[in-house]
Amino acid sequence: KHIEDLDSAWDNVTALFAKREENLIHAMEKAMEFHETLQDLLEFLERAEDKFAGLGPLGSDIDAVKRQIAQLKAFKSEVDPHMVKVEALNRQAQELTERTSAEQAAALKEPLSAVNQRWDELLRGVVERQRQLENALLRLGQFQHALAELMTWIDAT
Repeated sequence: KHIEDLDSAWDNVTALFAKREENLIHAMEKAMEFHETLQDLLEFLERAEDKFAGLGPLGSDIDAVKRQIAQLKAFKSEVDPHMVKVEALNRQAQELTERTSAEQAAALKEPLSAVNQRWDELLRGVVERQRQLENALLRLGQFQHALAELMTWIDAT
């Protein structure tokens, strides 16, 4: 009877060990996935922020502003697909922090917060530049119209 109890206890310990090992492997895979996604986003943000900063000042004529609007549209089409990665990173962090200590959760949330802040600033910058370009186009169009009216009046007199 004691041998059966010992055998049963040993099976129980072995099963618990196997389950614990499986949980650790799963947690490690999740952590590595988070780290990879984080690195990818940090590299993307670095490139995107540099590219956005290099868009230059607003054009001074209608054609230049139209080119800049097309350029911004192309940039936005490069940026938008990364929203999925940002959401995935936040989801991964949420899953990881549910099973970690307060210190580990803080270590995850710090870089996550930085990425989210940089992402939001990039999106705000794109929206603001779009607004500025549209306003510039409107002002230049009104200027061109007023100039055409003036030229017509000058030609008539």
